[in-house]
Formats: sequence, structure tokens, C-alpha cells
Amino acid sequence: MSKAQIATYFGLTHRETEEAISDLVQRGELTLSSDGRLTLTDKSNGYFSEVGEIPHLSTVQDSGGTLSFDLATFSCFSNQTFQDNWRGGVNLKG
Repeated sequence: MSKAQIATYFGLTHRETEEAISDLVQRGELTLSSDGRLTLTDKSNGYFSEVGEIPHLSTVQDSGGTLSFDLATFSCFSNQTFQDNWRGGVNLKG
């Protein structure tokens, strides 16, 4: 598949598509050929018993995090800075 086909199928923006694909390539799940086509690696092919089947994964891991951003520069503060109760701006409650 091409990046454009994946973006259309999942309804992703160009930026979202680039980020998702870059992450999967770095983890060895996808390869990107010189003509821009994406293919599964041997590692990710091992998740499927047959074409079109649901992938078999040993575990599903949930994770989360808290990020703080400066509203003026959109810079991300480190978690340590935030945990030390440093407030360089207005605390917004959502």
C-alpha cells in the first residue's frame, strides 16, 4: 500500500500518517520501498495466520502520560517541571 492509501482508509491527516508510519518503520513493523510502497516485515507478518485474519498478539498494553504545554510557544514542559508545581502560565481545568 502507499501512504496515501493508508491515510484515506484510516482518515488520517498527512502529519498523522507520517508519524504513524515512521513509528512503525522504526519498530521494524513496516518497510518503505524506494517507490513509496509500504509492506509488512517478517516480524509483523508473524501476527497473522492467513491473509485477512485478525492479528494474533500476545498482550495488549495500555499506557498514558501527562504532558504540559506553554500556550505561547507550544513548548512541552518536562514532567519533572510540572510535578515540582512550577507554573509558568495559567492552569486550565478541563
